[in-house]
Amino acid sequence: SSNPPPVAAFVDNPSNASERSRNFKVVIRTRPPLARELHNDNPFVNTVRVDPGGKSITVCEDLSKVDESVEMGRKTTVAHAHTFTFDYVYDQSATQRHVYETTARPIVDCSLSGYNATIFAYGQTGTGKTYTMEGFTMGNQQS
Repeated sequence: SSNPPPVAAFVDNPSNASERSRNFKVVIRTRPPLARELHNDNPFVNTVRVDPGGKSITVCEDLSKVDESVEMGRKTTVAHAHTFTFDYVYDQSATQRHVYETTARPIVDCSLSGYNATIFAYGQTGTGKTYTMEGFTMGNQQS
């Protein structure tokens, strides 16, 4: 998978709108399934796919229908399939180090240089905010 461009921190005095848009990034990270999701009474169904370029994510109730439509060369719209584009999307295999080095480190460096900076984790319960910030630990990996 390709590396995202480094993310710049939103500094407190950008000189123009172009600089502001370059300094504000939306980055998504998908987490791997938890053990309880894999070993539940219902089989685990993956409903998200990150494109190979790391810029968009497709969310669908049944990804096999999306694959089938593409393989058949059909340009049909699969019900309940939605694709969203962001500055970068990390897939389930992204390591903590990779996410930190390519997204968080430039922001931390700017902050240590005296600029205002924010890394904001947002999402509903169970979607991976803690995983993104801390990764799996021995205690919560089994949950």
